[in-house]
Amino acid sequence: MQRQLRLCLLIFLCLLSKEILAQEKPFAFNLVTGSKDLTLGKITGITQDKWGYMWFVDQGNNQVERYDGYRMKIFKNNPFDTNSIHSFGLENIAADSSGNVWLPVSGEVDKINSATGIVTHYKLKIAGGDAIIVDHLGVIWIGGSDGLCQFDPKTGKAIYYSHSDKDSTTLSNGPVRVLYEDKEGTIWAGNGFPFVPDKDGGLNKFNRTTGKFVRYTHDPNNPKTLINDKVRAILEDSHGTFWVGTQGDGLHIMDRKTGTFERLTYDPKHPEKLSRPPVKKGDSSDHITFIKEDISGNIWIGTYDEGIERYDPLTKKITHFIADTTSVSGFPDSTTWTAFTSRDGTLWIATETSNLLYRVDPFRKSITHIPTGETANSFVEDKNGYLWVGTEGNGVFKFDQHNNVIAHFIHSPSDPLSPPENHTMISDASDEDKIWSASYNGIRIIDENTNKLYKFSSNSDFFKDSSQYGFVSVLEDKKGVNWFATWGGGLLRYNPKDGSVKQFLPDPKDPASISSNNLNHLLEDRQGRLWVIGGGGVSKMDRKTGKFKNYLPETFIPSIYQDSKNNIWAGTEKGLYLYNEKSDSFSPFFSLFADISTLGIGGIIEDDNHNLWLTSFSSIIKVNPLTKECFIYGEKFGIGKNSLAVWGKSFKNKKGQLCIGNGDGFSIFYPQELEIKRDFKIFLTDFFINSISIVPGISNSIQKPVEEINDLSLKYNQNNLAFNFSAMDYRDPESISYYTMLEGYDNTWRKVLDEKKLQYFNLPQGTFICHIKAFDKDGEQAEKTIIIIVNPPWWQTWWFRISAIVLLAAVIYLVIRWWLSRKFKLQIERSEKEKQLAELNQKATELEMKALRAQMNPHFIFNSLNAINRFILQNNKAHASEFLTKFSRLVRLILQNSSFPLIPLEDEIEALALYLELEALRFDYHFDYQIKVDKDLDVAVIKIPPLIIQPYAENAIWHGLMHKESKGNLVIELYDKGDLLYCKITDDGVGRKKAGELKSKQASTHKSMGMQTTAKRIEMMRGKTEGSAVIIRDLVLPDGTPGGTEVTLKIPLIYD
Repeated sequence: MQRQLRLCLLIFLCLLSKEILAQEKPFAFNLVTGSKDLTLGKITGITQDKWGYMWFVDQGNNQVERYDGYRMKIFKNNPFDTNSIHSFGLENIAADSSGNVWLPVSGEVDKINSATGIVTHYKLKIAGGDAIIVDHLGVIWIGGSDGLCQFDPKTGKAIYYSHSDKDSTTLSNGPVRVLYEDKEGTIWAGNGFPFVPDKDGGLNKFNRTTGKFVRYTHDPNNPKTLINDKVRAILEDSHGTFWVGTQGDGLHIMDRKTGTFERLTYDPKHPEKLSRPPVKKGDSSDHITFIKEDISGNIWIGTYDEGIERYDPLTKKITHFIADTTSVSGFPDSTTWTAFTSRDGTLWIATETSNLLYRVDPFRKSITHIPTGETANSFVEDKNGYLWVGTEGNGVFKFDQHNNVIAHFIHSPSDPLSPPENHTMISDASDEDKIWSASYNGIRIIDENTNKLYKFSSNSDFFKDSSQYGFVSVLEDKKGVNWFATWGGGLLRYNPKDGSVKQFLPDPKDPASISSNNLNHLLEDRQGRLWVIGGGGVSKMDRKTGKFKNYLPETFIPSIYQDSKNNIWAGTEKGLYLYNEKSDSFSPFFSLFADISTLGIGGIIEDDNHNLWLTSFSSIIKVNPLTKECFIYGEKFGIGKNSLAVWGKSFKNKKGQLCIGNGDGFSIFYPQELEIKRDFKIFLTDFFINSISIVPGISNSIQKPVEEINDLSLKYNQNNLAFNFSAMDYRDPESISYYTMLEGYDNTWRKVLDEKKLQYFNLPQGTFICHIKAFDKDGEQAEKTIIIIVNPPWWQTWWFRISAIVLLAAVIYLVIRWWLSRKFKLQIERSEKEKQLAELNQKATELEMKALRAQMNPHFIFNSLNAINRFILQNNKAHASEFLTKFSRLVRLILQNSSFPLIPLEDEIEALALYLELEALRFDYHFDYQIKVDKDLDVAVIKIPPLIIQPYAENAIWHGLMHKESKGNLVIELYDKGDLLYCKITDDGVGRKKAGELKSKQASTHKSMGMQTTAKRIEMMRGKTEGSAVIIRDLVLPDGTPGGTEVTLKIPLIYD
């Protein structure tokens, strides 16, 4: 009975597997309603400009809308404004490569500059605007009811083509309803109006060189011609197939080389064959309205009355979409009017009857799902390539290489060797033929070859009775030791060699104990460390001490993983965490502003390209660990909301396929199958300064289109800014999250709310960097950076400050120059008067100086002759002869120097030295003398009056030293200080007081004319300089008795 039940269940699961694998989630037709201030009317024309804006011709509201995914900008006729579009006949629209869009109406084409909003009108001789394209040369082609117009905007010239019954190389008859340029640059025109019962129409191929057409029309006798002449749809797909759609059952593939057509008509006996949906009998207006190719290469065929068909050229599968009112995201109409594929792959479809606009994201690659009835919680691949899968409540499955179930192990009360419980987790054993199987009620070992289960034998009570806890994971480490993670019983270590078992339980008093007794997984890393996770965080065990280091306390950890670069990753209920070896800690991997930063992470696995694959409750996430770029695989890939389970584990087989456990089985796929490359950019759509919308190039300094702005230089009073922005991604614009930061002002990332608008008020002067980041739900991201410079007012600029300083300096210079000029003039006038007086004063001074020198020279000579006379009287011939010789030298110097008002200081020193030597000789060397000259004093260039020091030296000898009983000393020092020459004459004689007393006792009194004359000469040299020229100081010995006299002369420094 058990075997029969197991066989029935196996058959059921196989059928269920095929059923699920065949199921494909229907496409979502997302209604585009407009914006908060606008409800869309009937859309008859769609295009996309160079920046990515979608443009809609809204015939219902008689206007044109520009759409960025969030906002609609309206262009409509204003009878009082010539800069507005035409008011009647709007139906079609096209965009050129310069950012302009073109609107054809009867007798005119309007050009809208997308950047400035300026409308330019061009008059043309064409009736109506039934079709329009812009070719690769920028030439505008417009189809009307009376033919075709070729208009060159660069030259303003237009060429017209019309039908002629007499010339088969002209355009076929009927209005031009569709225009198309193929990859070779050939222009094709489809003619015919399906709502009029005439035979006009046909397909036309234009020859640019000759200006002629080749017509392709219906021939009743040739099945390789068009089935109907009223052509409305043309497409060359990515494989070069050329599709043509006409009225009626008119789907065709054309061979352009032979000019023949393959008619793809509906066959009721073979509805799987490619055709348009069947045309209802009597419906003469039904026709193919569009043929488009989506980003995945599928062909979409729209009809006027019978819905849409989607054809997959690879699988040959046809999907028919017709009125579906039961689904919120289904196609609720059976009619279509036009369609357009935008650059991001979004398919836009406008209906005829309901007047609605839908967008469809056709990209879909469903991930293969293998059902097991319960969550797949563990995987093992055996040596034969078979995949073993443990589940949360349906036992263990064994799959072959084609994902077919070949064995299923479930609990059977009557079979003691069956799994003890259906909640089973499996893991590798050291024996390559064995697999560990852990369940809440015990441990089993599976033999891969025989598919039989054996009980785990151990004498330990821990394994005989596990009613208090359940086994959830088994790890056999590199040393052969078995580790068992339990739910409720902590960690068990079993040594097969001696049968010993040790249990590790949390101890609130011991921080080095394991974090929880509820565990779910074990990991031995390449370094030999044991990691244990569960309901209380992560625990790392020190094998030597048996102690634990705990991380992420009170956090539920479903998974832990070591990648190929030895990084340790932890999937937690709070997101993905990465272990840092240096800091010995776990930290969040994603930044806080990323939408996936707080997703609960279950399984973790690494693919062959070193990307990590994570599982959350509703998506599979691919992460590049180096760049942190991520891609989220959700509903578009067949993964339903909350379909994944936190207990689901991840696994990579030997072929590189990934297995991801989910709510009722697992998904299996090659990572490269899901790769997508998309263009995802952020553009500014509007720019406001002080609440005024800025139009580039119009009365402002912003010359570039708003969409191309990467830097701004603003005036100081333009510091209130606002931006509207959009990622121009229409697959699911509502799911895109935006974050902004103004670096240098507010260095914090902030999430943008619904308006997708950025505002800054009263920005200070300086340079700022505005960052805008966008993340879609698939993990794609983009960033735009804008450099904003708010310049200071002109009076605070550096150039103004420099100019002001220069100007002020110039004014000061001119004032000083005027003042000096005026003063100079006054001085000239004054100097004329003073000149004569100065000359007289100079002559008087020179005469007086000469008179003083005349007094000085005889005085010195008189004293010297007295000395010679004294030697003669003393009959001292030797001294008299020596004295006379030196005296003659001295007299010669005196006579030589006396003829000059100033002499070099060295000459004065030489004369002074001769004089002192004569005096010392005359007084029988009763005193010693020294002349000290400062080493920095340049005696050769300093000039002083002759005999200006000698009188004071003479006075010191005669009145100070000669009255001293003991031998005396005379020191003369010469040095400079400031602009004065100092001469200090110091003697240690009897002092001025004693000398005066002695002088008063002498019979004859001698006035010291020399000193008085010298003092007067120095005063004349000093002029009006303050202070005394001669300073005399009495020296006193320590006992209070006179110690001599010090005389200091201050002589102005004069250089040669």
